[in-house]
This record gives sequence, structure tokens and C-alpha cells, in this order.
Amino acid sequence: MQLKLNEGKKIKTIYEGLLEQLKEERRTWPNQLNNLERAINAQREELNELNAMNHDAQIAREAAKAELSKLEQSVYERKKERERELAQYKKQAEEKKDHAEKVEKRVRTNKAGYKTILLQCDYSKSI
Repeated sequence: MQLKLNEGKKIKTIYEGLLEQLKEERRTWPNQLNNLERAINAQREELNELNAMNHDAQIAREAAKAELSKLEQSVYERKKERERELAQYKKQAEEKKDHAEKVEKRVRTNKAGYKTILLQCDYSKSI
């Protein structure tokens, strides 16, 4: 019988300890719940801010891509224009060179012709 009594007291002590623990949890539970709800709301606000920042960053990235593409196109067009101008200048230089060579050849031919005429004139005078 003593054993049953001791066992009952032990169970009662455990039960009362559990009851006190549950009462304490019941008193602190609303505060814990409020703290968790505040933490959840803070996390939601931070998530919303991060989503907004992400959206802004994507818009900025797309704008930068578009600007880069526009600049690349502009550089490409300017390069092509310079290449066309260079080809035109080379063509003009080649034409001027060809013209100068023709003029020089004519001058040489004319000088040779004049020399021949002069030699003939000198020859005919000496006869």
C-alpha cells in the first residue's frame, strides 16, 4: 500500500509540474504568438521590398541592354561609314596616281618626240 501511495504522490507531482508548465506556456503563448506574427509581417515587408528592388533591377538591366545595343549599332554604322570613306579615298588616290603616271608618260613621250625633231632639224641644217 505504501508503494501505491508513493507512486500516486510521484504521479501527482509530475502532473502538477506539467500543469504549472502548461499554465506558464499559456501565459507566455500570446506574447510568443505576437512576436512570431510581427516577425512574419517584417519578413513579408522585406520580401516585398526585395521584390520591388528586383523588379527595378530587371528594368534597369533591360534598359542598359537596349542602350548597349543602340551604342553597338551606332559604332558599327560609324565603322562602316569610315570604311566606305577610306575605300573612296583609296580609289581617288589610285585614280590620281594613274592620271599622274599617264601625264608623266605623255611628257616623256613628248620630250622624246621633241628630241627627235630637234635632232632631225640639227641634221638637216648640217646637210
